[in-house]
Amino acid sequence: MTTKHIGKLFNVAHITIDNLLKANNIPMRKRGELHKRKIDNKGTLEHPELDDICRGVDIGLNDVTYYRYVECPQCHSRRWQMQSHIKRSPLCRECSLINMGLNHRGENAVGWHGGLSFEPYGMGFSRELKEQIRLRDNYTCQLCGKVEDGIKLTCHHIDYNKRNHHPNNLISLCTAKKGIHPNNHSCHLKTNHNRPYWTEYFTNLLKSKGLYITEYKNSSR
Repeated sequence: MTTKHIGKLFNVAHITIDNLLKANNIPMRKRGELHKRKIDNKGTLEHPELDDICRGVDIGLNDVTYYRYVECPQCHSRRWQMQSHIKRSPLCRECSLINMGLNHRGENAVGWHGGLSFEPYGMGFSRELKEQIRLRDNYTCQLCGKVEDGIKLTCHHIDYNKRNHHPNNLISLCTAKKGIHPNNHSCHLKTNHNRPYWTEYFTNLLKSKGLYITEYKNSSR
């Protein structure tokens, strides 16, 4: 019986039972000691063979569930893996992450739009033009209000046409710092999803601020 069960019988806390046993030098079995048996093993815990089975406590884990010694079919590395997880995926953690990344690239990516992001910018998209747009927007992100602080704001094409460089189609947005994961507060990244909504949103924003040039005939280069 565990000290917790004994404590329930005498209506006391299990820590009281622990203290009494220690005070009287009565040895106690550690948790999981009853399960320290290898089951149907061909090797040993020090030198296991494929398909050996043991409890988690046998390999230094605070877990009495079953583990199996398996080999990753992709990288052929061997490790103990929880029995219930093997059916879910026989791959090791590293290979699973790699495959997950490959399965979400290119056409399989959530934000895939036919490869539009790889199209080149038009000839008119110069440094001078981008600086004029940032100055027009007071060097402030037009979505979250973040002020440019050493990291230049991105000039976003509102209609996602990289050849349309008219000021009506450009707006300043903040982006993630280089070398940091792009999800680290990037308003420019947010605009990759639900593009019709953002096109309408930024167009109306420029109009509300009086920055939309109505007499210009929009054309793409």
